[in-house]
Amino acid sequence: MALLDRKNSNATSASVAKHAATCAIVGAIVFFALFKPSYTEAWPITLPIWLLLCAGVGALWEWQVPDN
Repeated sequence: MALLDRKNSNATSASVAKHAATCAIVGAIVFFALFKPSYTEAWPITLPIWLLLCAGVGALWEWQVPDN
């Protein structure tokens, strides 16, 4: 499966986890700063889903996109 093949030769499990955590933190800031009040009022439901999506994208980005 091409999505799971590592394209970034410098990526390690630690760097992927660090990048995923960084993207989740930035995602939390974006969530409360830019989303509509109706979404932020229901944050116990919507925030975890949003953070998982941000972390997943960040991890895939680190794993798939080469540094150069």
